[in-house]
Amino acid sequence: MVLDIKDVSNTKELLTVNSVSIVTLILGTLVFVISLLGCCGALCGQPCQLRAYSLVMLILFACQITFVIYVWMEYYEIRNHVVSFVKIMWKQRETDGRILHRLERQLKCCGMNGFIDYINNGERLPASCCGLPNSQTCPEPLFKRGCIDAFAHVWDSSAKVVKIGVLIVSGVILMASMFASYLAHKIRRGHEFEYY
Repeated sequence: MVLDIKDVSNTKELLTVNSVSIVTLILGTLVFVISLLGCCGALCGQPCQLRAYSLVMLILFACQITFVIYVWMEYYEIRNHVVSFVKIMWKQRETDGRILHRLERQLKCCGMNGFIDYINNGERLPASCCGLPNSQTCPEPLFKRGCIDAFAHVWDSSAKVVKIGVLIVSGVILMASMFASYLAHKIRRGHEFEYY
């Protein structure tokens, strides 16, 4: 999703949509770094490091579950932000159409609701509706779907991937936290028996 909308993220309406994918990437990176530290704690046999790792993993688990709940609860609100973003880009095309045309090329769409929007406004079809460079004209649209539908489709498919992916990763994080706690307990018990 970040790759699909990277060039058009300079409006505040897109902040909500863009933040969902960025938070997902940040949480995933944190999980990777913290897991690496947990592995080092396990290799060194330090129960204190393992307990700290387990606690941090539980906190990340709670953050990810909260994030998924937020995406589930605000799904349609975020989708409405997507629609309003495309409407704003459509209105701004008269003064600066570069962002809309970039959006049309990336999402393979044309106009707000379809290529007919340009025709109804008495405008020629821009080159972005055909996937051509800006200097050329578009005789017949290659992309017939409107950008509202295309952008909403990107959000719908990305939101499903985010929800399912974060839930799977959250399950793995919970398991890692439990195993780290168990390993820390066993290591500590092993050190206690060495003294007897």
